[in-house]
Amino acid sequence: MLLLTLAVGLLLRLVEARLAMAEQRGLIPIRAAGKSVRNDKGFWETVGTYVEPQTHTTFTHGLWPNPLAQARAERHRELGAELRPG
Repeated sequence: MLLLTLAVGLLLRLVEARLAMAEQRGLIPIRAAGKSVRNDKGFWETVGTYVEPQTHTTFTHGLWPNPLAQARAERHRELGAELRPG
C-alpha cells in the first residue's frame, strides 16, 4: 500500500511538472509590428523561422480576405435585400 501511495504521489508530481512546463512553453514573446518572435537566445526572428524547427511544420503564405470587410459586405447585402420591395 505504501508503494502505491508513493507511486501515485510521484505520478501527480510528474503531471504537475508537465503542466507547468506546458504553461511556460505556451508563452512566446511576439512583436506586434512585424510579427517577430524573440528566441531563447534573445534574438528576434520571423514566426515561421521560430516555429518550424520546433514543431516540424512548414509555414505557407497567402493572402486572406479581411474578415471584417467580408462581414460588412455580407451584412450590407442582407440589409439591401431586406429593404427591396418583395
